[in-house]
Amino acid sequence: MRTKAPHRKSRNGCLRCKARRVKCDQRAPACSRCVDRGLQCPGYSLNIRWDPRSQLQTPSSSTADRTRAGPTQTIDLFSDINSFQPSVDHQGDVLPAIDPWIPEPASISDWSLSLGELLPSTTAQVGFASLASIAPSYFPPVAMEEPTMFTNVSMPFPPNLTNPLLDFPRHQQMGLLPDDSGTNLSVETPNQAMNAWDKWRFNYPQSGSDTQHPDSQKFGAITAISHSPEITHLPTVLSDYFFKEVIKLYSVWDNQSNQLRILAGSFWQSSGVLYHTMQSMAAALLAKSFPNLRAIAIGERQMGLECLRSGNDTDEDRLIGSILLGHTASWIKPHELSHENFENSLEMLHAWASKTHDHSRLSFFGGAVDYWAMLLSFVSEPRKNHNFLRHSVVEAGPSRADGLINPHPFIGTSGSIVQVLTELGTLIFKYRKRVSEIDFISEKDLESFRKSIQEARQLERRLLAFRPLLPKSVQDPGDQTTSPAHFVKIDEGLRCTGLLQLYRVFPDLLNDRYQRWDSAALLQPRPALKTPSREERNTWLTMLALHILNINRGIPFESRTRCMQPFMFVAASCELRIDLDGGNEASGMDSNCISIQISQARDFVRSRMVAYLHVFPLQKVETIFQLIQSIWSEIDNGREVFWLDLCKKLKLGTLMG
Repeated sequence: MRTKAPHRKSRNGCLRCKARRVKCDQRAPACSRCVDRGLQCPGYSLNIRWDPRSQLQTPSSSTADRTRAGPTQTIDLFSDINSFQPSVDHQGDVLPAIDPWIPEPASISDWSLSLGELLPSTTAQVGFASLASIAPSYFPPVAMEEPTMFTNVSMPFPPNLTNPLLDFPRHQQMGLLPDDSGTNLSVETPNQAMNAWDKWRFNYPQSGSDTQHPDSQKFGAITAISHSPEITHLPTVLSDYFFKEVIKLYSVWDNQSNQLRILAGSFWQSSGVLYHTMQSMAAALLAKSFPNLRAIAIGERQMGLECLRSGNDTDEDRLIGSILLGHTASWIKPHELSHENFENSLEMLHAWASKTHDHSRLSFFGGAVDYWAMLLSFVSEPRKNHNFLRHSVVEAGPSRADGLINPHPFIGTSGSIVQVLTELGTLIFKYRKRVSEIDFISEKDLESFRKSIQEARQLERRLLAFRPLLPKSVQDPGDQTTSPAHFVKIDEGLRCTGLLQLYRVFPDLLNDRYQRWDSAALLQPRPALKTPSREERNTWLTMLALHILNINRGIPFESRTRCMQPFMFVAASCELRIDLDGGNEASGMDSNCISIQISQARDFVRSRMVAYLHVFPLQKVETIFQLIQSIWSEIDNGREVFWLDLCKKLKLGTLMG
């Protein structure tokens, strides 16, 4: 006797089971009920139709007229957005209302743009499609067919999203690296669908089904644009671009365990400050190719700052949002250093660190603030002592139980050196500022200079005390483009850059250890054989600069550690003088050979900066490159120049990382 196949209870099913109002096991490619009866299962796809009520033309407009209208139309969706009420999921739980940080329609009117307004008129037909191609794995364009593209199936509002910004299926996490999985269509709540690209209507099916809910009448039918070749939602594209590209460019390594990726993936749909910051960062990086996105980047940044000031978010997402807003202030305005954000982040970090024991998160936030402090220290005078926090924050790059060092997403294994460089940058900035303001030296000035030299000697001892790491002592982050050896080289390059700055600004330190250049003895100085002349000292510093650039040359450009290299390029560029005197004595090499090496070093820096500008198309990168070229122009004209002085003179200060 043949027994009936068991059918587990289901609220959805294939079209035939739904029409018959019977249970469906939803097996693929065909349900068991259809197979048992020898019928062809209609499947579980969507029925998407063009809704004439959503058109801007009159209802009598022909299909051809709608097609000619093109994708630049703005389609209205919600006739009464304020009448939206929380929906109810299939289990009967009321979906919570949207959080108060989500702006009211009037506050985001800048988003209410048609496609033609977003892009230049010459690219209105293809520009947005190109933008959509940036992130194909999550949201490939959906080709429209006439009259329908999908067969009917219910599409309930996901009950697990409490603060949906961009509504993804429950199985899809944008915080994870793309794996070409997921769906091609996203669902959104009415309150967030405030712009022209949002204006879609999503609903439960209107057919007789056991899944239909009475509240479904508040929404219209699922519709699709039959006349448009593609569907693209700009905020979705920007969010996708952030996870797929921005995090990779922003970190020195990236994989699923990157704390930035984990935090962003955890909070981006429920945190206003983080969501708007992500949108701003993505738009800023794309503004070179899509100039009109610059206005969106500025607007989203302002909204992120407003959310940060409102204090509606949790500690962790407010902290990461504040750090990202501060780090990327120069993405919008190259000379914006965001001191206020830095001070607020210090306060938030101090408060958060006092009540958490999460070693991994402490290390991440501490390293992020340390790196930010280092970049600020060389180009500005701090208003607050950064070190008052260090007792409560774990060192960046903590060791694992097996003794390996975990590289930090922003600073790799250079946590300790970054802290020393922060103190060094603060010392040098204050010293050079005081020197530039002195007309006549007083005893107080002399005392200040003596104190500065003493501090410089202490910092020199700390830099010389570091011992190079071995690649085998660093945990492999699992990034194919970045190996542990790259972190070791960056670590060594930063240490040598710190010594270069000390010996240039405080020549007495070099006089005390002057010997013929020997890279092997750099960290093991011996007593000076003589007091070097100015030319000999310049040649010795040039050899140190060449050594720094050779270290960076050993790192392929594809390595994500490239984001830490511009600072070293700027510092080394001051010593790349083509015409050097005293080359034989200081370096043991012929002056012509040194000049050739210097020329090659300039070409290397130039090529790296051009390539860096190509993958990181920001005005701040152009500013850094302009500073390097200005340095070379000055020294080629026979003038002594220190990059920090020229940076201040030409107003080219920016965060060099």
